[in-house]
Amino acid sequence: MLIVFHIKLADKLIQADCLYEQNRRYCEKYLDDSHEQAEILVHIDQSDIDAEKTDSPYSTDVMYENTALYRKIAEAMIDHNTLLFHGSVVCMDGSAYMFCADSGTGKSTHARMWRDYYHDRVFMINEDKPLISVKNTDIRAWGTPWSGKHRLDTNTSAPLKGIT
Repeated sequence: MLIVFHIKLADKLIQADCLYEQNRRYCEKYLDDSHEQAEILVHIDQSDIDAEKTDSPYSTDVMYENTALYRKIAEAMIDHNTLLFHGSVVCMDGSAYMFCADSGTGKSTHARMWRDYYHDRVFMINEDKPLISVKNTDIRAWGTPWSGKHRLDTNTSAPLKGIT
């Protein structure tokens, strides 16, 4: 049975057709029930899941579907001037700042230090895989459900003021 749901990411309405209910729940904060026509259609089938498989004994088809879903969304978003980045994005005083680096080098730790130091002035937009959109001179960082092991994300956006 196909699980069909709508999510809104980077101000784009996306219809996702998946095999596993867990991935609809994974996107829960981003679900959209407006019944508008989706701008992006993403269909996941078993061949997409199989294409993501690795030799890891710890992964399941649900996790591989989750990866396939975001891969297809990210590929489609390119046509909407929106790119997937690997980085942690904080919002401070209404502006977004992104920390980019290899895995395990301290992006999330750096973002946590900002939150610890600046307290209520800072919140996480996305800890791992934000979207960045470009529209004329408006460059924005967007939260997504794909936000790392701590799932630190906010369904919001802010103007991107800096990347380090």
